[in-house]
Amino acid sequence: MATINQSPEFRVERLVRIIFDSLDDREKELIGPLLADRERFLAAEANAERVEKISDKHSLYALRLPSNLLLAFSKIDDAIVVVDLMSQETFDQFRPKGRKSKPVVSKPGGPVGRATEPE
Repeated sequence: MATINQSPEFRVERLVRIIFDSLDDREKELIGPLLADRERFLAAEANAERVEKISDKHSLYALRLPSNLLLAFSKIDDAIVVVDLMSQETFDQFRPKGRKSKPVVSKPGGPVGRATEPE
């Protein structure tokens, strides 16, 4: 993996790095730059069509990636912590039944994404 420039504003959890190492080369080429650089991650996260809010109580989001993968991350103020890397199928298994993605407008400075809301 490319060197991850970790800082108080951008951290990639060890679990994500372990899962990343198990990906094929094509997936690593697509995802590696996002994990290696905060600015690239922010550029991808700025695309509201790729972001879904996954917790009503916490600042937790999923960033959709190529190859049917998602990066789960927390964003509080300027700090971003990438906490998980999973397949869309795994993500869907943990989504409560009767909830679907719905566009939401976030607070100023936060991402505009999709929240899971009851139907």
